[in-house]
Amino acid sequence: MTALAIVETKEGEIAAYIPTNLISITDGQVYFDATLFRGGFLPAIDITRSVSRIGGKAQHPRVKQAAGRMKLDYLQFLELEAFTRFGARLEASVAAKIARGRVLREMLKQERLAPLPIEVQLAGLMAFNAGLFEGLDATAVAGRLRRLADLTREQGLTLQVDDAAWMKAIRGALPAPAKPDAPHGTTPPPRAAAAQPG
Repeated sequence: MTALAIVETKEGEIAAYIPTNLISITDGQVYFDATLFRGGFLPAIDITRSVSRIGGKAQHPRVKQAAGRMKLDYLQFLELEAFTRFGARLEASVAAKIARGRVLREMLKQERLAPLPIEVQLAGLMAFNAGLFEGLDATAVAGRLRRLADLTREQGLTLQVDDAAWMKAIRGALPAPAKPDAPHGTTPPPRAAAAQPG
């Protein structure tokens, strides 16, 4: 028999007596955060506090492989995003990591009562790792995910199909994002004139 204990924390404090005891005797905990909920991030799971002692053993090997270091990268993004609140000037590499993290956060959102099939999850992970979400505005993420959902359904992609076939189908459905244009008002540097014969 499986028991699912639900505990309300006071001001987000999980080190209180009851939460601490539950954490010590269970196989993990899923921590829902009110701030994430108010911000529209659903399900409002705080991955910095949520723990599974089963871990990747419960994941399908294909999904586990595609997810890779995603959780660690996402945690690093959260730290960098918090740093931006101080108004510090960011290096281009740091700004790119933050933009990538915001796209990933949009990908992790899920509509109420609309669980994603594992094939759609795998397609999203593979497309993200291949850079097919790079440079996108966060508002464009949902549209690309819908295209991936249509792709898996129309082409009958399953977890038994090899990576090469998956990537061929994904790249056919999602063209690489266009590179950002040069800033308005700038002109390309002049080319050196070719030497004229004397």
